[in-house]
This record gives sequence, C-alpha cells and structure tokens, in this order.
Amino acid sequence: MVWQSVLLSVHFFVLGAHTAGIMAAISSLRNYLTLFEAARKTVPFFIILYLFFGVYAYDVPKDILPVAASCIGTYALFYTKGLTLRFWLFIGGMCWLVHNAVSISIGPTLMEMMLVAANGRTVIYLLRQKSSKT
Repeated sequence: MVWQSVLLSVHFFVLGAHTAGIMAAISSLRNYLTLFEAARKTVPFFIILYLFFGVYAYDVPKDILPVAASCIGTYALFYTKGLTLRFWLFIGGMCWLVHNAVSISIGPTLMEMMLVAANGRTVIYLLRQKSSKT
C-alpha cells in the first residue's frame, strides 16, 4: 500500500490535483509508519495532518473530497471493524471516486470503482448475513 500511495501521489501532482497528491503522500507515510509503530496512536496525528494540508492546498471545491476520504479511511481502518469498517471505507471510496472522475483521472477512477464495488458487495453480504442470524 505504501508504493500504491506514492504512485498515486505522483500521478495527482502531475495531473495538477495538488490536494489529492498531498493526501496520497501523507497516506504513504502513514502506511509506512504503521509497519513500525502502534498504528492506533498515530491516527489523531494523521487526521490533523490531513486537515492542515487540506486547508493549505485547497483550491477548488473538489479538493474537499480527498481530505474527507483520507480522514474517513484513516479513522475507519484503525477504529472500526466488520460492517462499520466496510461502510466507512465505501463512503471514503466514493469520495475518491467522485474526485477522480471530476479530475478526469482514468486509472485511479477505474481502481476506485473496483474498490467501491468490492466494499459495496461486502456491505451487502454482511447485511444479509446479519439479517439471517436474527
């Protein structure tokens, strides 16, 4: 995931979507540090970092989407599980999907479409599984 975020960061900077590039760069750092640190302890730091640089790099309204997606994803990955985790990853993925589509970023749009579809399918599966138990 570290290299994926690095490549996405470079892609967004080249595309001129600087806020998305910064969010992806911070995510690559977050992903790298979680290999060595107690990940949960770093969440507030990274959310503050996302918000600070999101405000700093804000240019157009679509710039809100990667900031929201990054904060949602970071919180969800480290503080939720099961259906709740998948729901929030779906919401964050939708933020990235809309941003990528509006930015006319074909590769990341296709990637996010697959991730959103997988999370959506898992949410439906978990909801069905939950309802069959009751």
